[in-house]
Amino acid sequence: TLGGTLSRDGQVWQLAGSVTGLEVCPELSTSLPNALADHMTLLGSLRAHADFEFNVRCDPVADEPYQFAIDGQLRRGRIDDPRLPFPLSNLSARVRCNNHGFAIEQLTAYNGETSVRLSGHCVGYDPAAGMTVFAEVQHMLLDDRLINALPEQWRSEQKKFLPSGVANATLKLQHDGQKWQPDVRVECVDVAFT
Repeated sequence: TLGGTLSRDGQVWQLAGSVTGLEVCPELSTSLPNALADHMTLLGSLRAHADFEFNVRCDPVADEPYQFAIDGQLRRGRIDDPRLPFPLSNLSARVRCNNHGFAIEQLTAYNGETSVRLSGHCVGYDPAAGMTVFAEVQHMLLDDRLINALPEQWRSEQKKFLPSGVANATLKLQHDGQKWQPDVRVECVDVAFT
């Protein structure tokens, strides 16, 4: 659905609407204009159904002449990414973005008995923008798939202990525009070391 208004002089306009049942997939980016397609590559291998509402406004005399807001819901999603130890399925999340940045709220996904919860926000859209991400993983299997997805430096440390079993983890990542500051906590539920 789509609706809008236009001032008599044609200077001020507003457009609002909603989209229901959009299929988000890598193939979607190939059908979009280049400027939008470049932003879609950030979604990687995400496949999901999306519903969202949007509002765009132009007022040349305002502090920010162009303003936009998007509020959407992803459901029945899946991510197959070679950097992840396993595909994430049953993904759902709420996504909001506007002139000042974007936020992901209440993201949940599953892989067998492993569950992932994530939220985060980014101030602005510049690559050096500040970003904060919170994640919680429950019933994470410490197996070869997970180990092989780690950076080489971590894999060499892992070989000293050879952990296996089940663990829970919480992660907080903050990016100050220059570097990431991680805070990771792991709870060993049923873990063995060799």
